[in-house]
Amino acid sequence: FFSSRRRHTRLQGDWTSDVCSSDLDLTKKKTTVFETKGTISGIEISVDGKIQGTGTLTIAYNDTTIYKEYKLDSGTVDINHKSDWYADKCEVTFIPTTPSKGKLEISCDFVGD
Repeated sequence: FFSSRRRHTRLQGDWTSDVCSSDLDLTKKKTTVFETKGTISGIEISVDGKIQGTGTLTIAYNDTTIYKEYKLDSGTVDINHKSDWYADKCEVTFIPTTPSKGKLEISCDFVGD
């Protein structure tokens, strides 16, 4: 039997709270951290939105060890990432490579017991 714990984050402007809800200025590097407790066996991350410009989105384990990297181009962003995952922390980072603006919404499900 698996259960999941879901966290949502919205990126567009500046941070507005510490409850995994954020607004991000996409012209700067920004990292969103998702954490959970318990036994973890998988992760599901969704990134949706639109950007003008280009950038890189990375998914990292504890201590920022990069697990997966996505190159983003201007237009619609629709990433659905599912994988085995055994860390209690996940860091999702957007790094602009050209001046960017727009809005990204990130959701993260830790799957486990």
